[in-house]
This record gives sequence, structure tokens and C-alpha cells, in this order.
Amino acid sequence: MNKILFLLFTSLLSIEVSSQSMADLEREPSFKGITIGAPISKYSNILKYQNSSSGKIAYTVTDRKYYSIFDISMDKVVVLEKNGVIDAVLLSKTFVYSNNDLSELKILKALESELTSKYGSPNVNISDSSRTPAVFGVRWRAQTIYIDIALIDNDKPQLQYFLYKKVEDY
Repeated sequence: MNKILFLLFTSLLSIEVSSQSMADLEREPSFKGITIGAPISKYSNILKYQNSSSGKIAYTVTDRKYYSIFDISMDKVVVLEKNGVIDAVLLSKTFVYSNNDLSELKILKALESELTSKYGSPNVNISDSSRTPAVFGVRWRAQTIYIDIALIDNDKPQLQYFLYKKVEDY
């Protein structure tokens, strides 16, 4: 009986910890201080205009200190603006494809592990190997803030980290 109560208590505690972590994502949706919902003008000293489409403006980040996540070096950092505020942050890394080298999968798993320690387990599987290119990844979905990490598997595999605010438009 004591073992059952201990297991019940432990499982309830783990659910609470995971829920708190998702609340942290919703409360502080930022990547290295670039915060979803903050005025774009706050970051004008580190952004360079890239292009615009469908009411969103894309900027590349010029400061190299933003080009890593949990000690994983990335190739590109893009900030999306909508209506004068930060709407999303996207980091990506392109790999040289090799059937014998699974380093991109190891990096994906390392990134997933680090985010799990910060926000709890991902709650959505976004993998889809039936499409071309195939996608392998997971999502942390809070109420309005999402983080996706994925490996896009094509001739040049790409690791992506995507922090964004999801707005239902229906």
C-alpha cells in the first residue's frame, strides 16, 4: 500500500512540475532575451531587414552571440515581426548529408533533452516521414506559445528551433 501511495504521489508531483514548466514557457517566451510580443524597436541594434510577406517582416540577427542554443552552433537566426512586435524566432543549422553520420540526429536529441529539462516533456509529435522532405521533431505547446524543434530531412538536412506565438484565426 505504501508503494502505491508513493507511486501516486511521485506521478502527481511530476505532472505538477511539467505543468509549471509549460507555464514558464507561456510567461517568459524568449530566446536569449529576444521576447515574443516585445516591440521590434527594442532589438533594432541587432537586426537587419531581410524581406516581408503576408504582413510579417523577417530580420536576420547580426550579433553572433545569438547563434547558439545550449552550446549547439547554428547557421542562421531570423526574427519575425508582425504589427510592430516580435512574433517568432527561428534558428537553423544545415548539415552536410552523410548516410554514415548521424550527428544531426544526435544534435536534435541533445536539443530536445535540454528543452525537456527546462520546460518538461514535449507534448506534440510533429514527425511526418510520409512527406518529402520528411520531418522528425517535437513541439512544446503552452496556451499560445509554441517551441518546435525539428530535423528536416532532404538532400541537406536542416535542424530548426522555432519559438512563436500561435494565434488561431478561425
